[in-house]
Amino acid sequence: MSFMYKKLIGLVMAGIFVTVLALTTKVGSYLGVAYDRLSTQAQKAIPAEIEIERLRREIARLDRDIDQARSELAEENVACQELASEVMERRAALERLESKILSTATALKAKNVPTQVNGKAPAAVEATSELKTDVARFNTQQSELRSLERQLVLHEKSRKAAEKKLEALRQQQKELTITLKEIENDLKELRLEQVQSVTASDDSRLSDIKESTKALKKRIAIEREKLRVKNATNDEATPETVDEILTRMKKPAAANAD
Repeated sequence: MSFMYKKLIGLVMAGIFVTVLALTTKVGSYLGVAYDRLSTQAQKAIPAEIEIERLRREIARLDRDIDQARSELAEENVACQELASEVMERRAALERLESKILSTATALKAKNVPTQVNGKAPAAVEATSELKTDVARFNTQQSELRSLERQLVLHEKSRKAAEKKLEALRQQQKELTITLKEIENDLKELRLEQVQSVTASDDSRLSDIKESTKALKKRIAIEREKLRVKNATNDEATPETVDEILTRMKKPAAANAD
C-alpha cells in the first residue's frame, strides 16, 4: 500500500512538472512573439527625423573605430620598422661570421695556420675548435634570422590588413554620410510635398466654405424675398371700406343753368 501511494505521488509530481514546463515554454514563446511585435511597432512609430539623428550619431561614433584602426596600423608600422632594422643587423652579422668561417676553413685547408703559438697548443687545433664553435653559432643565428624574417613577413601582412581596415572604415563612413544626407534630402522633399498637399486640401476646404457661404446667402435672400411677397399679398387682400369704394365712383357732370 505504501509502495502504490509513493508511486501515485511520483506520477502526480511528474505530471505537474510536465504541465509547468509546457506552460512556461508556451508563455515564454508568447512573450517572445509579443516582444518582437512591440519592437517592430515601436520602430515604425519612431519619426524619420529622429531615426536620421540616431544614424548620424552612430556614423559619428565610427570615429572611435577609425582611431582604433589608426592605432593598430601605427603599432604595426613601428613593429615592421624595428624588425626590418633588426633583420638587417642580423644579416650583416651573419655575413661577417660566414666570412670569418670561410676564411678560417680556407686557412686550415691550406695549412697556413701556425703549428704552435708562444709554446702553446698547436694553433691549428684551436682554429679548428673555434671553427666548430663559429659554425654552431652561425647555425643558431641563421635560425634566429629566419624566425625574425618570418615575424617580419607576418607583421607586414598585419600592417597591410590594418591599412586596408582603416581605409575601409574611412570609405564606409564617407559613403554612409553621403547616403544619410540623401535620405535627409528625400525626407525634406517628402515633408514639403506633404505641406503642399495639406495646403491644397486647405484651399479646397476654403473653396467649399466660400461656396457654402454663397449658397447660404442666396438661401437667406430667397427666404427674405418670399416674406416680402407674402406681406405684399396680404396687403392687397385687405378689404376696402365703403368710403374707399365711393372715392373710386365717378360723379356725373353738373347740368348747365338756363
